[in-house]
Amino acid sequence: MSAQNGTRHKKPASFFIDPQFAGHYNSGRHNAILHVKTLGENIMSTIEVKANKVDRTIRVEQPEILNLTSLADIVEGLGEEHVLNIVQNGLKVAFRAPIRTKLEKKDDNGDFEFTDETILAEDYSDWKPTLRVTKSPEEKALELLGNLPPELRAQILANFNNA
Repeated sequence: MSAQNGTRHKKPASFFIDPQFAGHYNSGRHNAILHVKTLGENIMSTIEVKANKVDRTIRVEQPEILNLTSLADIVEGLGEEHVLNIVQNGLKVAFRAPIRTKLEKKDDNGDFEFTDETILAEDYSDWKPTLRVTKSPEEKALELLGNLPPELRAQILANFNNA
């Protein structure tokens, strides 16, 4: 809430990417791909930011704070209170995600699989976030195809090759 007028302001998403690894970040709404280029002895890192809703992409040089590789350096660069706020907000998002999945999940009949009572009866006191590894579309497709019976997989691939 804004102290000035009592209105609620949406905070931008924050994330850190270790610059020594080119990687892919996917929040579901936005994608960011980290590119690391070596120019002589200097390393220039850029982040590709994709706005899927409007089909626009831009690559910008990342700020120095994203090049830091230790918590102590990040705290020194941003301040302990700011880092704590970022971490707490990230933890809230991570905590809500599996609960949201349960709220949305439906069975074969279209009924909600989990009742509010079932969700509320769970013990969340020892919850800790897990590392979520995002798979590329190719990895997802290979995994799905690999789980199909050989005859069905061959039929799907044949239909795809004929398209």
